[in-house]
Amino acid sequence: MTIQTQFVPRNYDLFAGLDVDKKSMAVSFTDHQQLKQVLRLPYSAELLVNYVRKHLPGQRVAFAYEAGPTGFGLYDELAAEGYPCLVVAPAMVPTAPGQQVKTNRLDARKLSENLRGGQLRSIHVPSCNYRELRHLVHLRDTHVRQLTATKCRIKALLTYEGMVFPGNGQWSARVLLELHALPCSPAVHFELDHLIGTLHFHFNAAATMQKEIRRYCQNDPELRHSINLLKSIPGLGWIVAAHLVARLGDWREIDNVRSIAGFLGLVSSEHSTGDKQIHELLCAT
Repeated sequence: MTIQTQFVPRNYDLFAGLDVDKKSMAVSFTDHQQLKQVLRLPYSAELLVNYVRKHLPGQRVAFAYEAGPTGFGLYDELAAEGYPCLVVAPAMVPTAPGQQVKTNRLDARKLSENLRGGQLRSIHVPSCNYRELRHLVHLRDTHVRQLTATKCRIKALLTYEGMVFPGNGQWSARVLLELHALPCSPAVHFELDHLIGTLHFHFNAAATMQKEIRRYCQNDPELRHSINLLKSIPGLGWIVAAHLVARLGDWREIDNVRSIAGFLGLVSSEHSTGDKQIHELLCAT
């Protein structure tokens, strides 16, 4: 379990900002007075740790980098070596207005200086079991979206060719058999068969992923307990409960009920001036 604690800059001697991509990372070290050094290393936590131990012995070093496509592997390895590391949402990194130049080196320095000033706040880094559950949930969601899109493509094809969708608009095994038997040109029939085959593929894949999600959660006591608690709420079933657990992560990292809105992307907004007050509820996608 990963519990985020408040970062106190005075407890550290050096602040390392990391601008990371899939092959390399720019590293900027700053102490409490000034920039110390900037270097570029291959993307490897082992090389970074070895550099710090060799060239900065005895220094209390804290790290920070922006959340991105490289995930949390760097965080895991730094934390395993005993170094504090903040994973920061890119939109929450303070940026000077009017700054027109953006490079990896400057981004690393900006992170380092903001880390020294205590202006960075780490996101909640989910534990490994929650990350793996998210992989499974995201894959199922992908197949479900493709399943819905394929159904729309089939109906659009029938509408374009002036054919009526069989049945009462509901999808069933009988409807699929009737779709196969619709009289149409060879080219249209080929496309229709291909779309029906795609429909079967995504339907079976979504069902397989649902079974795997259930198996994975049943084998993990913590996930199983959280899902059972959510299922005790009227109207929540297995699928919705598993998705909520995957997105919310460890409930022990939630400070209060209001934090759930932030996890789900529900953001309150206010634009008020004088006697005019405007309150909005925005959903971040």
